Amino acid sequence: MRYPFVSAAAVLALLALPAWAEVSVTFVNPQQYADAPAPRPRQPSVMEVLKTHLQELGSRVLPANQYLRISIIDIDLAGRYEMW
Repeated sequence: MRYPFVSAAAVLALLALPAWAEVSVTFVNPQQYADAPAPRPRQPSVMEVLKTHLQELGSRVLPANQYLRISIIDIDLAGRYEMW
């Protein structure tokens, strides 16, 4: 009789946990992107910054128990980098 109480308590504890939204960001064939420069020393890559930004934004905006899947097929940055 003790075990049903323990399992019921575990189920109630799980239900009390907050529900989270999830954002998945995937880069499709990144080696073929128009503009995805290699990261400079001590700086994150463009893809890492973009992925982190989209995940943080999605976690703030999406309702609980929602799932957003983003597939990035190309990155084309504005302007160009000139080494002076």
